[in-house]
Amino acid sequence: MRADLSFEVRGTPAPQGSHRAFVNRRTGRAIVTDDSPATRPWRQDVRAAALDATAAAGWPPPTARPVVVVLAFRFDRPKGHHGRHGLLRSAPPEKLTKPDLDKLVRSTLDALSGLVWRDDSQVVGIDASKGWADDDHPAGATVDVWLR
Repeated sequence: MRADLSFEVRGTPAPQGSHRAFVNRRTGRAIVTDDSPATRPWRQDVRAAALDATAAAGWPPPTARPVVVVLAFRFDRPKGHHGRHGLLRSAPPEKLTKPDLDKLVRSTLDALSGLVWRDDSQVVGIDASKGWADDDHPAGATVDVWLR
């Protein structure tokens, strides 16, 4: 069964960082900052890929229907995983290091709010994974969305 909307995002997936708030002493206003400087560029990449995909698919304005989302995040392997003759036997088959999968999901779903769906609360199912990029699937993410 084919997804109602499917697209690829190129780049290095970035997690949703924690927010920090402080009060500007001069103005007395609260300022909220994001811990991860990589989050904003990742969200921009996700939105750009989603805009292209929604236009090509004739996707309606942000849907109000429930959606199920499948996310597959891919990361480049560190240079230490490779030897003179290719991938080392000691290279781990799974990505067990940071970033955390739940934070990757949060940053990506937040980027799609207001574009693919109105609000994250419409996501009624998620299947997410993270792994290593390869020649056929470069670093980034595959996003599949099914309308319910």
